[in-house]
Amino acid sequence: IEEEEEEEEEEENDTVPLNYDGRIKYYDDDTLRTQHRCGFVSLIGAPNMGKSTLLNALLQETLCTATHRPQTTRHSILGVLSSSSSISDGDHDPCCCQLCFTDTPGVIDEPAYKLQEGMMEAVKGALVDSDVILVVTDLFSTPIPDDVTFARIKESDKVKIVVINKIDLVDRVNVGKSGDDDDDGNNN
Repeated sequence: IEEEEEEEEEEENDTVPLNYDGRIKYYDDDTLRTQHRCGFVSLIGAPNMGKSTLLNALLQETLCTATHRPQTTRHSILGVLSSSSSISDGDHDPCCCQLCFTDTPGVIDEPAYKLQEGMMEAVKGALVDSDVILVVTDLFSTPIPDDVTFARIKESDKVKIVVINKIDLVDRVNVGKSGDDDDDGNNN
């Protein structure tokens, strides 16, 4: 019995002690010289503007459900676009980058029930968390139907980009307006 206890003690003493010299180094020198950049972009807009379709196209993945039915997106959806290799302009060190896109529910003026209230909270959270606000609209609609949300975006010091979607529909609308105007500007 004593021999078994001695063998167990020897096995316990055979463990290799951990030597920790501060931060663990995972990268070689070339990787340490590479800068890494990351930014958060929120896609904001009215219902059925194509925010989910745009995100799917940017990511080249079907991450979000995209249908003709408004208010399909009911919570924020995060999609990450990463550069596949280091980008360098010659004057600076190479840079790896990631863009974290947040697809949000469509902004509505007056939430009618609790689910819509929760969806608008997701929009407000995305506005707070983003570095860039990407407002998705089309030629025929109000970009942000809720005046309070529109004012928050307008007053924000964040970068704002407006994306005009569905421009292929312009030809369908302008078909009846091909030079039929009278001198007073009215159509026949």
